[in-house]
Amino acid sequence: MRAMVAAFDIGRMDTLDEIIHADYLDHQGLPHRRPIRGVDGFRKVVEVARSGYDDLSINIADLIEGVDRAAARLMWSGVRRTGEPTERETLEIVRVDGGRAIEHWGGHS
Repeated sequence: MRAMVAAFDIGRMDTLDEIIHADYLDHQGLPHRRPIRGVDGFRKVVEVARSGYDDLSINIADLIEGVDRAAARLMWSGVRRTGEPTERETLEIVRVDGGRAIEHWGGHS
């Protein structure tokens, strides 16, 4: 979960093959693009999420980890390309297989 958040927070995508399973499935997806699959699909979600911001910071407010799942409440804050400051909260659940994320469910408030 922490490595996935880092991809969104700082745009770090050089280790995606190490943290995202080849069979990854993102149940949340992107508007008009469901489902999102694999490392390239995850990379696209990160690119789309970051593309609307000049400045973006994502912090883990709460994290619950189990044997093969993690759940987190994330706090997003940033400045959109329009100059508008923004804040939002999301809830994320990730299932892990062999140390890599294989499924994701998420939502925002």
